[in-house]
Amino acid sequence: MAFSPAWAMASESLADATLQRDQILNALFAGLLTAPLLLNVVFFATLRQRFILFHSLMLAAILGTHLFSTGLLYDLVPGAMAIDSSQAVNLFLALMGFSICMLVRALCAPQKLGEIASSALLASGIIGLGSAILATIFLTPGAEAGGNLFMGGYAVMVLAVLFSLVHATLRGDRLATLQMIGLSGFLSLAIQWFINGLNGMGRAPLQDSNTFPIAVLLEVLVSSFIVGLKVWQLRQRHDDALRQRAAEARLARTDPLTKVMNRRGFMEHFRALEQDPRAPAQVTALILVDIDHFKRVNDRHGHKVGDIVLTQMAALMQQCCRRGDVLARFGGEEFAILARCGDSQGIDQFARRIKQDIAAMVFGDNAQQIGPLSVSIGVTEIDIRVDSLDFDRHYRAADNALYRAKMAGRNCIRHSDRNDVYEPNAKALANA
Repeated sequence: MAFSPAWAMASESLADATLQRDQILNALFAGLLTAPLLLNVVFFATLRQRFILFHSLMLAAILGTHLFSTGLLYDLVPGAMAIDSSQAVNLFLALMGFSICMLVRALCAPQKLGEIASSALLASGIIGLGSAILATIFLTPGAEAGGNLFMGGYAVMVLAVLFSLVHATLRGDRLATLQMIGLSGFLSLAIQWFINGLNGMGRAPLQDSNTFPIAVLLEVLVSSFIVGLKVWQLRQRHDDALRQRAAEARLARTDPLTKVMNRRGFMEHFRALEQDPRAPAQVTALILVDIDHFKRVNDRHGHKVGDIVLTQMAALMQQCCRRGDVLARFGGEEFAILARCGDSQGIDQFARRIKQDIAAMVFGDNAQQIGPLSVSIGVTEIDIRVDSLDFDRHYRAADNALYRAKMAGRNCIRHSDRNDVYEPNAKALANA
C-alpha cells in the first residue's frame, strides 16, 4: 500500500511535534532538578552541613544522568558528542548511589542508625562508586565483565541503603521513614533491574525504564522536603542558641536582686560613650547614690526587709531615669547612674529629684514599713570632648564627692571639683 505525500508530511509533522514535546518535557525535568540544586548552594553557604552537600551531589548526579540519557546535553553542547553517553550515565548513576548512601547516613539519627549500618553505607558507597570508575576506565565499554562489575557495585549500594533505612525505621527514626518513602520507587526499580539481569531476561539500561523519571522525581521531592525540614530545624536551634546566649549575656550584666544593671554592664555602657554621636552635645554625669545608715535597716528589720528596700529603691530610681540614662547597682547599698542632660543645672536638678523622691517614699512591705530613708549623692561631670573615658578616674572623682556628702552629715548632694580627679580616694585614706 502506497502512502500519499500528504500522509507522509503529516506523519513527519507528528514525529517532529512528538520530538519537540519530549525535548520540552526533558528541559522541564532538568529545570525541576536545577531549582533545588541552586537552593542548596544558598543553604550550604549559610549552614555548611554535610547533608546539604550530599543532597546537592545527588541532584547533580541525577541531572547528569538525565542530560546524557535523553541527549539533552548534546542539543545544548554539540561538542559533548565526543563523550560516550552510556559510560557517562553509568558514572552518574554510581555517583547518585554514592550520594544517596552518604545522604541516608547524614540524615538518619546516629543512635537510631547504629554503627554497623553507618559503616555499611560508607563502605558500600565507596565500593559502588569505585566499581563504576573501574568498569569505565579499565574495561572495554559494553563488555560483559564491565557490566557485571557495575551491577555488582550498584547492588551493594542498594542493599546497604535498603538495610539501613529499614533498620533505622524499625528503631523509630522518622526521617528514615520519610527517606524510605522517597526512595521506594527507585529501590523497587533497581531491585527489579537486578532480578531481570540475574534471570537472563535482558537488562535494559536502568534509566530507560518508563518509571525511572517518576521514581527519581519522587526521591527529589521527598529528599528536598527532608533537607528543607532539617535546615529549618537547624535554623531554629541556631536561633534558640542565640537567644540563650543573649539571655545569659543579659544575666551576666544584671544584678540578681534588684534586676537593674550590675557593675559589669554599667562599665560596658560607659565605654560605649566614645562611639555615641549624641554624647558631645550633652552634659554627661556619673552619679553615685548611697543609702544612709542602711546597716541599721538590716540590723533592726532583717536582711529580707533590707532586700525589699534595695529592690524598691532601684525601682524608684529607674522611674526617675530618663531615656538614655543607665542605672546600676554597684554592690551593697550603692547605686550608680550615668545621666545626660542639656547642661550642668539639669544634672543637679536630676540628682535633687532622686533625693527628694526617695525621702518622700515609704519602704518595706505590708508587715513592716520603713521610712523615711535618705541618700547621699556624689556627682562628677564628664566632658566627652576633652576627658578620657577612664572609668576608674571618673569613679574616683564621684566617690570622693560622695564621701564629702557623707562627711557633711549625709542626706545631701556634693559635686566633684577638679582636684578630685587627681587626689587619692578619700574613703580609702579614711579607712587606712
